[in-house]
Amino acid sequence: MRLIKVVLVVMLCFALKHNSFGQQIPKELLAVKQKLDAVETASAKATLNLDISFVNMPEKYGEIRYEKGQPIQFTSDNFAFIPKRGLDFSWNNLFDHDFIAVERETEEVAGETFKTFNIIPNDDKATFAIMTLVINTSKSQITQADITTKKDGSYALQFEYEGSNPFPSFVEAAFEVEKIKIPLNFMGRDTDINRSAMREDGNKTGKVLLQLDWL
Repeated sequence: MRLIKVVLVVMLCFALKHNSFGQQIPKELLAVKQKLDAVETASAKATLNLDISFVNMPEKYGEIRYEKGQPIQFTSDNFAFIPKRGLDFSWNNLFDHDFIAVERETEEVAGETFKTFNIIPNDDKATFAIMTLVINTSKSQITQADITTKKDGSYALQFEYEGSNPFPSFVEAAFEVEKIKIPLNFMGRDTDINRSAMREDGNKTGKVLLQLDWL
Protein backbone atom coordinates (compact mmCIF):
# COMPACT_ATOMS: atom_id res chain seq x y z
CA MET A 1 0.00 0.00 0.00
CA ARG A 2 2.87 2.37 0.76
CA LEU A 3 4.27 1.71 -2.72
CA ILE A 4 0.89 2.50 -4.30
CA LYS A 5 0.77 5.83 -2.43
CA VAL A 6 4.27 6.73 -3.63
CA VAL A 7 3.34 5.91 -7.23
CA LEU A 8 0.18 7.99 -6.96
CA VAL A 9 2.11 11.00 -5.62
CA VAL A 10 4.69 10.78 -8.41
CA MET A 11 2.01 10.44 -11.10
CA LEU A 12 -0.02 13.30 -9.63
CA CYS A 13 3.02 15.57 -9.70
CA PHE A 14 3.69 14.57 -13.29
CA ALA A 15 0.08 15.25 -14.25
CA LEU A 16 0.07 18.67 -12.62
CA LYS A 17 3.37 19.59 -14.27
CA HIS A 18 2.20 18.41 -17.71
CA ASN A 19 -1.43 19.32 -17.31
CA SER A 20 -2.37 19.41 -20.98
CA PHE A 21 -5.64 17.62 -20.20
CA GLY A 22 -6.67 19.63 -17.14
CA GLN A 23 -9.95 18.21 -15.87
CA GLN A 24 -11.11 17.30 -19.39
CA ILE A 25 -11.36 13.73 -20.62
CA PRO A 26 -8.70 12.98 -23.26
CA LYS A 27 -10.23 12.76 -26.71
CA GLU A 28 -9.38 9.04 -26.99
CA LEU A 29 -11.28 8.21 -23.79
CA LEU A 30 -14.10 10.53 -24.76
CA ALA A 31 -14.45 8.69 -28.07
CA VAL A 32 -14.80 5.40 -26.17
CA LYS A 33 -17.47 6.91 -23.92
CA GLN A 34 -19.39 8.38 -26.86
CA LYS A 35 -19.32 5.05 -28.68
CA LEU A 36 -20.76 3.27 -25.62
CA ASP A 37 -23.33 6.03 -24.98
CA ALA A 38 -24.65 5.58 -28.52
CA VAL A 39 -25.94 2.11 -27.57
CA GLU A 40 -29.35 2.11 -25.84
CA THR A 41 -29.74 -1.65 -25.31
CA ALA A 42 -27.82 -4.80 -26.19
CA SER A 43 -27.88 -8.47 -25.25
CA ALA A 44 -25.54 -11.44 -25.62
CA LYS A 45 -25.25 -15.17 -25.00
CA ALA A 46 -22.49 -15.74 -22.43
CA THR A 47 -20.17 -18.70 -21.89
CA LEU A 48 -18.12 -18.58 -18.71
CA ASN A 49 -15.14 -20.61 -17.50
CA LEU A 50 -13.08 -20.27 -14.33
CA ASP A 51 -9.36 -20.99 -14.05
CA ILE A 52 -8.94 -21.08 -10.26
CA SER A 53 -6.83 -23.78 -8.60
CA PHE A 54 -9.28 -24.49 -5.77
CA VAL A 55 -12.46 -24.35 -7.87
CA ASN A 56 -13.49 -27.05 -10.33
CA MET A 57 -16.46 -25.73 -12.25
CA PRO A 58 -17.81 -26.94 -15.59
CA GLU A 59 -18.51 -24.45 -18.35
CA LYS A 60 -21.52 -22.27 -17.57
CA TYR A 61 -23.97 -20.50 -19.83
CA GLY A 62 -26.21 -17.51 -19.45
CA GLU A 63 -27.40 -14.27 -20.98
CA ILE A 64 -26.23 -10.69 -20.56
CA ARG A 65 -28.36 -7.61 -21.07
CA TYR A 66 -27.02 -4.07 -21.30
CA GLU A 67 -29.27 -1.05 -20.89
CA LYS A 68 -27.83 2.44 -21.04
CA GLY A 69 -27.47 3.99 -17.59
CA GLN A 70 -28.21 0.72 -15.77
CA PRO A 71 -25.97 -2.01 -14.29
CA ILE A 72 -25.39 -4.91 -16.66
CA GLN A 73 -27.72 -7.82 -15.91
CA PHE A 74 -26.69 -11.48 -16.01
CA THR A 75 -29.18 -14.35 -15.95
CA SER A 76 -28.59 -18.10 -15.88
CA ASP A 77 -30.59 -21.20 -14.99
CA ASN A 78 -27.77 -22.86 -13.04
CA PHE A 79 -25.34 -20.11 -12.15
CA ALA A 80 -25.93 -17.05 -9.97
CA PHE A 81 -22.50 -15.45 -9.88
CA ILE A 82 -20.82 -13.29 -12.48
CA PRO A 83 -17.57 -11.33 -11.96
CA LYS A 84 -18.41 -7.62 -11.87
CA ARG A 85 -14.81 -6.55 -12.48
CA GLY A 86 -14.81 -8.01 -15.97
CA LEU A 87 -18.34 -7.02 -16.84
CA ASP A 88 -18.45 -3.25 -16.56
CA PHE A 89 -18.59 -2.79 -20.33
CA SER A 90 -20.09 0.68 -19.78
CA TRP A 91 -16.99 1.63 -17.75
CA ASN A 92 -19.20 3.37 -15.22
CA ASN A 93 -16.53 2.71 -12.58
CA LEU A 94 -14.35 5.10 -14.59
CA PHE A 95 -16.63 7.65 -16.26
CA ASP A 96 -18.82 8.23 -13.20
CA HIS A 97 -15.87 9.84 -11.38
CA ASP A 98 -13.57 12.78 -11.93
CA PHE A 99 -10.04 11.66 -12.78
CA ILE A 100 -6.65 12.70 -14.09
CA ALA A 101 -5.42 10.89 -17.23
CA VAL A 102 -1.73 10.80 -18.10
CA GLU A 103 -0.77 9.58 -21.56
CA ARG A 104 2.18 7.19 -21.29
CA GLU A 105 2.95 5.79 -24.74
CA THR A 106 1.71 5.25 -28.27
CA GLU A 107 2.25 2.09 -30.32
CA GLU A 108 1.42 1.15 -33.90
CA VAL A 109 0.30 -2.47 -34.42
CA ALA A 110 -0.89 -3.80 -37.79
CA GLY A 111 -1.78 -0.32 -38.99
CA GLU A 112 -3.76 0.58 -35.87
CA THR A 113 -2.81 3.01 -33.10
CA PHE A 114 -2.82 2.00 -29.43
CA LYS A 115 -2.40 4.54 -26.63
CA THR A 116 -1.73 3.82 -22.98
CA PHE A 117 -3.13 6.03 -20.22
CA ASN A 118 -2.61 6.02 -16.46
CA ILE A 119 -5.77 7.03 -14.63
CA ILE A 120 -5.83 8.56 -11.14
CA PRO A 121 -9.23 9.21 -9.55
CA ASN A 122 -9.99 12.62 -8.06
CA ASP A 123 -13.11 11.26 -6.37
CA ASP A 124 -12.90 9.51 -2.98
CA LYS A 125 -15.95 7.45 -3.99
CA ALA A 126 -14.03 5.76 -6.82
CA THR A 127 -13.43 2.07 -6.11
CA PHE A 128 -10.03 2.00 -7.83
CA ALA A 129 -6.73 3.50 -6.66
CA ILE A 130 -5.02 3.50 -10.04
CA MET A 131 -5.88 2.20 -13.50
CA THR A 132 -3.90 1.70 -16.69
CA LEU A 133 -5.84 1.53 -19.95
CA VAL A 134 -4.74 0.59 -23.45
CA ILE A 135 -7.03 2.03 -26.12
CA ASN A 136 -7.25 1.12 -29.78
CA THR A 137 -7.76 4.68 -30.98
CA SER A 138 -8.55 3.49 -34.51
CA LYS A 139 -11.70 1.75 -33.25
CA SER A 140 -12.27 3.52 -29.89
CA GLN A 141 -12.05 0.25 -27.96
CA ILE A 142 -10.39 -0.48 -24.62
CA THR A 143 -8.25 -3.56 -25.23
CA GLN A 144 -6.49 -3.85 -21.88
CA ALA A 145 -7.04 -2.62 -18.33
CA ASP A 146 -4.85 -3.09 -15.27
CA ILE A 147 -6.81 -2.05 -12.19
CA THR A 148 -5.64 -1.75 -8.60
CA THR A 149 -8.69 -1.36 -6.39
CA LYS A 150 -8.84 0.15 -2.95
CA LYS A 151 -10.26 -2.94 -1.24
CA ASP A 152 -10.64 -5.80 -3.71
CA GLY A 153 -7.11 -6.54 -4.94
CA SER A 154 -5.86 -6.10 -8.49
CA TYR A 155 -7.22 -7.17 -11.87
CA ALA A 156 -5.70 -7.46 -15.34
CA LEU A 157 -8.34 -7.43 -18.07
CA GLN A 158 -7.85 -8.35 -21.72
CA PHE A 159 -10.59 -7.62 -24.26
CA GLU A 160 -11.12 -8.92 -27.78
CA TYR A 161 -13.66 -7.49 -30.21
CA GLU A 162 -15.39 -8.41 -33.43
CA GLY A 163 -14.93 -5.56 -35.86
CA SER A 164 -15.89 -2.17 -34.45
CA ASN A 165 -18.39 -3.52 -31.90
CA PRO A 166 -18.33 -1.31 -28.76
CA PHE A 167 -18.64 -4.41 -26.56
CA PRO A 168 -16.05 -7.20 -26.36
CA SER A 169 -16.62 -10.70 -27.68
CA PHE A 170 -14.10 -12.19 -25.24
CA VAL A 171 -12.90 -11.11 -21.80
CA GLU A 172 -10.03 -12.55 -19.78
CA ALA A 173 -9.96 -11.25 -16.21
CA ALA A 174 -6.90 -12.27 -14.19
CA PHE A 175 -7.12 -11.37 -10.52
CA GLU A 176 -4.98 -11.31 -7.39
CA VAL A 177 -6.79 -10.78 -4.10
CA GLU A 178 -6.06 -11.45 -0.46
CA LYS A 179 -9.51 -12.70 0.38
CA ILE A 180 -11.95 -14.33 -2.01
CA LYS A 181 -15.32 -12.60 -1.93
CA ILE A 182 -16.95 -14.81 -4.54
CA PRO A 183 -20.32 -16.23 -3.42
CA LEU A 184 -19.13 -19.77 -4.11
CA ASN A 185 -22.35 -21.33 -2.81
CA PHE A 186 -24.13 -19.93 -5.86
CA MET A 187 -21.89 -21.55 -8.47
CA GLY A 188 -24.14 -24.56 -8.88
CA ARG A 189 -24.25 -28.07 -7.44
CA ASP A 190 -21.88 -29.37 -10.10
CA THR A 191 -18.99 -27.21 -8.80
CA ASP A 192 -16.31 -28.62 -6.48
CA ILE A 193 -14.54 -26.22 -4.12
CA ASN A 194 -11.41 -26.91 -2.07
CA ARG A 195 -12.29 -24.68 0.85
CA SER A 196 -9.09 -25.49 2.77
CA ALA A 197 -6.97 -24.16 -0.10
CA MET A 198 -9.28 -21.18 -0.46
CA ARG A 199 -8.74 -20.22 3.19
CA GLU A 200 -4.94 -20.52 3.12
CA ASP A 201 -2.90 -17.40 3.88
CA GLY A 202 -1.53 -15.34 1.02
CA ASN A 203 -2.99 -13.78 -2.11
CA LYS A 204 -5.27 -15.83 -4.31
CA THR A 205 -4.93 -15.73 -8.09
CA GLY A 206 -7.04 -16.97 -10.95
CA LYS A 207 -8.73 -16.14 -14.22
CA VAL A 208 -12.27 -15.64 -15.39
CA LEU A 209 -12.86 -16.33 -19.10
CA LEU A 210 -16.00 -14.95 -20.68
CA GLN A 211 -17.12 -15.53 -24.27
CA LEU A 212 -19.88 -13.21 -25.52
CA ASP A 213 -22.03 -13.66 -28.61
CA TRP A 214 -23.92 -10.41 -29.12
CA LEU A 215 -27.38 -10.74 -30.64
